[in-house]
Amino acid sequence: KVIAVVASMLGGLSFVRHVRHVRHLRHARPGSESQGGDALRALLWHAEAWTVFAVGTGVLFAIPHVNQVVHGTYAIVGHSMGSLIGVDSFLIFAGLLAFGVPRARLPRLRSAVRMASALTLLLCLALFVAGVTRGVVRVGGSGASTLVAMRAALLPVPFVGAASFVALVTLAAAVIRSLRARRPAG
Repeated sequence: KVIAVVASMLGGLSFVRHVRHVRHLRHARPGSESQGGDALRALLWHAEAWTVFAVGTGVLFAIPHVNQVVHGTYAIVGHSMGSLIGVDSFLIFAGLLAFGVPRARLPRLRSAVRMASALTLLLCLALFVAGVTRGVVRVGGSGASTLVAMRAALLPVPFVGAASFVALVTLAAAVIRSLRARRPAG
């Protein structure tokens, strides 16, 4: 129990630190959307926002009463997917831009970042709803309604998942196009 309390406190401190960093990135962003903005900064902001999501849901799920409901459900899958897809993919794309195209200003790339992030968030929310539905029904003990509630809660997941995949592929294609377009002649 002591290890769990210490881990939760460290997670809480990390959460506060990341929230402050997200605010700093939001206010320090040069340019505006009409000027194209800074694509690298947008990628880094979304990676940091997904880190806040990952740490925040991790701390939330560590609360014993919440954990009793969500443990072993799709809510944990949503937390993991948001953590992995949200943080890692945006950091990878930011790294590609940082080393290949310093300070790219591409409006289409920024909109692709926002679309990929929004659809990944919708996927995570759909999984959270399914997980919490399953957990509440499981804790409540009514097994007959479990199947109906789960089917209803999982209905949007394949559609939102496919849309999220398409958005991430579109973002990857935009990053690759920007790298090719900005490659020095030689």
